Amino acid sequence: MGVSSQTIQIMATWPVSLRWWLKDPLIPANNMEISLQPGNMQTSASDPQQVVFAVGRVDPIIMSDIIKMPTITQLPLRFISDSQYQQFEILRSTGRTLLLQAPMQVGQWYIRLGDTKQDQLNLQSMREYVGTGVIIRDVTIAAQTVVAP
Repeated sequence: MGVSSQTIQIMATWPVSLRWWLKDPLIPANNMEISLQPGNMQTSASDPQQVVFAVGRVDPIIMSDIIKMPTITQLPLRFISDSQYQQFEILRSTGRTLLLQAPMQVGQWYIRLGDTKQDQLNLQSMREYVGTGVIIRDVTIAAQTVVAP
């Protein structure tokens, strides 16, 4: 009589997000996935000095002669529902420093959101959205990069 052991192979893959996230470090329940058009995102040139507004610290930290990522100045966002836009407005109204997280290998930045630079409603028929005649809201928000972690 022979005894054989059964083995089960389990394969798992790490979820890879192709979308961007806007996260509230103090209240994770406010985190939301956003639709960002990175090709339309505006950045400013880097400079040899940086002022860092660290989370949990009142006074800023000033660093000089550092290598830093480009400073984000405008975020072009797309919303396909009013509830998604309202959730974003609640997150923005807190005035806190938020984490903008790009898809894997791209990067992440702590940012502060400012005023609305452009707000446009479009009626579009798009294959990736259910139905036809979907109202799309394209919004461009002023932003200030606090630090790139």
